[in-house]
Amino acid sequence: YALGCSLEQVIGKKWIDFANEDDLKLILQKINELTPLNHSFITENRDQRKDGKIGWTQWINHGIFNENGELKEIQSVGRDITEQKNIEFALRESEAKFQKIAQSSPSIIYIAGQKPDGSRFFEYISTAVEEILNVTPEEVLSNPHCFFEMIHPDDVAGLEQAIHDNIQKNISSPYQWRMVTSSGIKWVQAHDRI
Repeated sequence: YALGCSLEQVIGKKWIDFANEDDLKLILQKINELTPLNHSFITENRDQRKDGKIGWTQWINHGIFNENGELKEIQSVGRDITEQKNIEFALRESEAKFQKIAQSSPSIIYIAGQKPDGSRFFEYISTAVEEILNVTPEEVLSNPHCFFEMIHPDDVAGLEQAIHDNIQKNISSPYQWRMVTSSGIKWVQAHDRI
């Protein structure tokens, strides 16, 4: 029923009757790559539903070979993943909008976390970090210590206390501190959301 068809409406039809034309090239390539040692593959492809809408099906495909190693048939099991795909597309769209906003902001936008061992890391940091602190987002993401080591030594304790207070009280109070950059000392202010 994933295709919007009854069993009777599907029997006698070929899978190619439902497959999206744009996905066929990859599917046929995967079929051509099947060997007795590499006998299965998974695809996620679009298909035309009875109601005229495009849906998504995930197929687990298994090639059956004869004693000469020739492909005789492919057995496939499919499941409807339209809902998951719609969620995935919505998340990608949301992520793209977030990226546009973050990249156009003159402020540093970041998502930070803390590991069980107490060490901090960044899941995301915007490109504004390069203009403000003279380090690239890639440097901060791969080595968060380069960011934390820039905090002025006299401000570390106060910053730690402000972060601790915000977490404990579940509030978002702004706090300021100095960062020692390659172009000098810069004051920054954070408005974190927990």
